Amino acid sequence: MPSYVTPKRATEFIFSIVLYDSDGDPVTDPTISAGDFLVSTDFGATSNLDTLPAVTPSGSTQVKVTVSAAEMTGDNVLVMAEDPDGTWEPVSIAIQTTANQIDDLALTGADADTLEDLSNQMDGVTVSVQAATATVSSGTTINVYRGTTWIITIEGLGNISAYDTIFFTVKGSPDDSDADAVLKVYNDASGLLIWNKATATAAQGKIVVDDATAGDITITIQEEATVSAILRTGLTYDVKGIDDNGSVVMLSAGGQFNVLGDVTRAIVSP
Repeated sequence: MPSYVTPKRATEFIFSIVLYDSDGDPVTDPTISAGDFLVSTDFGATSNLDTLPAVTPSGSTQVKVTVSAAEMTGDNVLVMAEDPDGTWEPVSIAIQTTANQIDDLALTGADADTLEDLSNQMDGVTVSVQAATATVSSGTTINVYRGTTWIITIEGLGNISAYDTIFFTVKGSPDDSDADAVLKVYNDASGLLIWNKATATAAQGKIVVDDATAGDITITIQEEATVSAILRTGLTYDVKGIDDNGSVVMLSAGGQFNVLGDVTRAIVSP
């Protein structure tokens, strides 16, 4: 089975989403009919997805979406979904493809991608996550797993020595209010401010500045919080700072943030 990190051009791509009603609650076993899910490749005309998405497993909130190799033959792929009955809210997922992915690192010869090549392709900020808790794609997309400790290292923000406060925020849409954020955390004793659109337990999250001159930070969200994470792809994140003059600066516009499903749900001592 391919890793799907990153989405590869002209290669089938499978991901899961959760559909939400107008109150922001996940819809259990949503009804999905032909025509509800459309796809556009490289800003072309929309058409029905080749494979109709399905609730998997049956009776759950998780919807399996398959984008065919033909539909992935482009640089920008947009999947759009809308329920004509209004049971669940419209959603869109933007997919940017790459020529190679993590699985291709084993290639040898002139066409092989080395880690140095990948680093040279990364523009500006790079992101890394400890392999034990999550995976990273192309330096901008962060994939994390429900029920694990999220340890996210973001490097190359520039000199942040003058920034007393740094925020890391994840939302479903940039237009959402901070109160409706999936998570909001900052480098203060208050730590985790918002979790799942509610006031969080501060001690369950924090930001540590690893290297102020280089602009390297590490965000940690404890498993006690992430065990209640809602599986969802296509979220967005950014990093903002407030310097000692009170100026607010966008340190990183971030990118896509995906919360993926864990298999082992209960961790107990043997």
